[in-house]
Amino acid sequence: MKQLARQVGGLSEALGGSLEDLALEVVPEILEHRWGMEIEFCDRDILPLRNGEYEFDLVIRGPIEGRPLLVLREVKSNITESEVERFLNLVAQVEAKEEIRPLFFGYRLERAAKDLIRERGAVMVTTRGKYFPE
Repeated sequence: MKQLARQVGGLSEALGGSLEDLALEVVPEILEHRWGMEIEFCDRDILPLRNGEYEFDLVIRGPIEGRPLLVLREVKSNITESEVERFLNLVAQVEAKEEIRPLFFGYRLERAAKDLIRERGAVMVTTRGKYFPE
């Protein structure tokens, strides 16, 4: 049983890493195309919060029409409403001079998560390159 748990954990870790690599390729291209964003930085990064710091899956910096923008991305294979709420609360604590836009990337998401993303002004990009809200 312990060996099976280790194997499942390893598979989960491998899938998460692969998903993050895919997002690293897909998301910047979509932001350049959809928003006209000029990507200046695109990688994992640790950012200051009101009470500490946090390492984000992906931080993208660059201007849109001369205005600086910071995109913070959460990568999950299956995005739930509680994960959306947690991440948006975390983003609200980030101390940055730029405008901040939260972005989610994954395979699937719950309907309630999709509704919350729309309601809170965040963005979702799927592994197939679909983008919403439109």
